[in-house]
Amino acid sequence: MRNKIFAGIISGILACMIFLYGILSFTGHLVSANEKILSSGTYSVDGILRSATSNQASMGNAAIAKPMQIIADGDQIYLRMECKALTTSLGTAQFTGYLGAFHYFPGWKGGSSGYELPKNEAPVAASVKSYYKNVYDKYNHPQTGTDAKVKGKLYPQYMTIPVKERESEIWVQVYVPVMEEISKGSGLQYARLQLDWDTLKQISTEIPEDMKEEEEDSTDKDSLQNSSIDSSKNTSTSSSKNTSDKLDVNNLKDGIYSVSGQMLKIDKETRSMANEAVGHTIKLAVKKGKYYLTLDFKGLEINSQFGYLSNLKYFISGYSLDQYGAPKGSVKEVSIDSYQKDSEGNRVRDRFGTNYPDKVTFPLIKEALSDGYVPLKVFVPIMESISSGSGTQPVFLKLDWSTLKSVTGESVFKDTDTTRKGLSSGGLGSSSLIAGTGNLKAPLSSETIIGDTQDMLKSSDNSQSIIEISESNTVSTEEGETPNAASSVISILVSLVGMFYKGKSRGVF
Repeated sequence: MRNKIFAGIISGILACMIFLYGILSFTGHLVSANEKILSSGTYSVDGILRSATSNQASMGNAAIAKPMQIIADGDQIYLRMECKALTTSLGTAQFTGYLGAFHYFPGWKGGSSGYELPKNEAPVAASVKSYYKNVYDKYNHPQTGTDAKVKGKLYPQYMTIPVKERESEIWVQVYVPVMEEISKGSGLQYARLQLDWDTLKQISTEIPEDMKEEEEDSTDKDSLQNSSIDSSKNTSTSSSKNTSDKLDVNNLKDGIYSVSGQMLKIDKETRSMANEAVGHTIKLAVKKGKYYLTLDFKGLEINSQFGYLSNLKYFISGYSLDQYGAPKGSVKEVSIDSYQKDSEGNRVRDRFGTNYPDKVTFPLIKEALSDGYVPLKVFVPIMESISSGSGTQPVFLKLDWSTLKSVTGESVFKDTDTTRKGLSSGGLGSSSLIAGTGNLKAPLSSETIIGDTQDMLKSSDNSQSIIEISESNTVSTEEGETPNAASSVISILVSLVGMFYKGKSRGVF
């Protein structure tokens, strides 16, 4: 009889435990979903600025100090960021600079795929609370500044944007003059600012003084959204033929044709760094009804340093796109027609290798006849030397079919830029130019430099390059923290069960 009574009591307690745990857990979810307002004060929070098209760190990540701050002021919540200098090394050259501008896109969540760029969304400038006073470099100097976007302007030191409690991702756009110098068009990039709210800790009940008064943001308020996009759309559309004589790209006779083309990043809009390594008047040969493209490569120049593309593959017909917009599918090697040679007629050799292709030919896939996009995969040795695995990048060769012309002879394809063809064996990396000043804190990865997966910056400080989100379910009992209510109740009930077991063992039940 006693055993039955005991079993009934234990069953009742366990049922209560399950019921209460369910009630409290459900209530906890409701509180989280309804976004309770933080008490006023200053909090620290970990975060990372990721590339818009991958989970790699963005080029601007190292320009933002970590941890960042959450400022709760009544029913308003702001993210407060401190900007700092970043330095990157390329070969023996170093580039140092600051974040030039920061914009965000209120309400944008990445579209249906979660990775769509906010092309039709108006960017809003972050509120700059303070600037680096009297800090001028080669980019923003009032008289000698080389970057028109920041010339004569101070760099932001502290800036804020409004956020919602538990808002984990904010789409932004950053401009970094250093990257614009390294590769034209790559200074302006979309990115995703991700916050790890599980790391939120209150550090003060006060709010910073610069948050109490609005300071006019002298950073260019005009949208920077289209500046790099527009630069990729300057392809010449001139043609010596009348509209009535326009060639039908789907029904070309056997022969030789020319067409303008550019290498673009996977967003299909901004120029890839590989764009500087290829001639833009491209040869299209039609033989027995089959189409073939021939690309003419040249040295890739970065601040008086040179390198080459060493490998190119093309995606065969039937390729698809991944969630970031990068091509995926089967690839094949191109045919190498000739190799880069120096002034003595020998194949160019540098510290990264040799046998660099000069001219290559490959079949034109049928998809490109309608949309003009030719998916390729390039390999740049210098990028691989900086960061293993980053030398290979997907790109799109964009053909402007409105420039298609029938040609005779090969003169139209001759590269007039002889300074970037057949360099001496010294190759890339001989320059020791230093740009700007600053400490080497967060070197940019080569993925940022080539930009084909859209600007990827990696910090040498692991705390700045990735958010480590704990998966532990252990309840924290550090000073100033309150244990979870559901866990506390369960702990009490478990203790009661233990008491009943002890009572039974001693003959009480």
